[in-house]
Amino acid sequence: MIGKFPLLSAFLLSSVLLTIEPSFAQSVLVGWDIPTSNSGGTSSTPLLVNASTNADGVAGAVISIGSGIAVGNLSYGWGGTSWGSTTNTSVSQQNLEWANSNNKFFSFSITAQPGKILTINGIGSLSVTASGAGPGNWALLYSTNASFSAYTTIATWASGVTRAATTGTAYTNSLVAPFTAALSSSNIIVGPSTTAYFRLVGYEGWYSTGGSGRIMGNLTAPDFRLCGRILGMIIVIKRLDGPDCAIGQICNDMLCC
Repeated sequence: MIGKFPLLSAFLLSSVLLTIEPSFAQSVLVGWDIPTSNSGGTSSTPLLVNASTNADGVAGAVISIGSGIAVGNLSYGWGGTSWGSTTNTSVSQQNLEWANSNNKFFSFSITAQPGKILTINGIGSLSVTASGAGPGNWALLYSTNASFSAYTTIATWASGVTRAATTGTAYTNSLVAPFTAALSSSNIIVGPSTTAYFRLVGYEGWYSTGGSGRIMGNLTAPDFRLCGRILGMIIVIKRLDGPDCAIGQICNDMLCC
């Protein structure tokens, strides 16, 4: 068709070049407003929460409580008890592998939109709290499949305080610094239309069912935030005799406005 218009053909060949260039954006990729008993709307504890904030490029994100936890949210946090088991006889038996296989975790996932690539490189906000018999340590696990048949341990954090049935030390702590340090050095890449799966595992609590562990839900919303970059692709008209124009820009007489 263009051969029928030699002047237009010559113009296109001499003054315009179409290129595809990456477009980056650094932002909060997803955020969850963690439910508490003060959240209203229901007196029961939700088992799954959809993200309250999704950046452009994120198709969806959810967080849920593992089936090994006896749920019950309070005014300050979301989670429950039963992080340990009376069938064990020591704290060390309730290690990371045991806790992960017994569903002692929060699980969350994030999905990229078609044509978008997500780079997860940090945590914007995340704090946990535990009773003296609750989990003493936390780990962030990552997998490319929901079953976690294979996974990578991204980071771990140890409270360093005593675990005991009645005399253990409770704590509340932010996991932003240790988890962000790990993610910034080993980014998680989520390809177009694919999903990344994570688990926040609580482990090495007292060997009983009474210890509690929760994600704090009384922070500035959203209480839990994942940060990173979004890579998209844009088509740019490279003009040899004027300013470049991205496809979608309003142009007048071939000059970008």
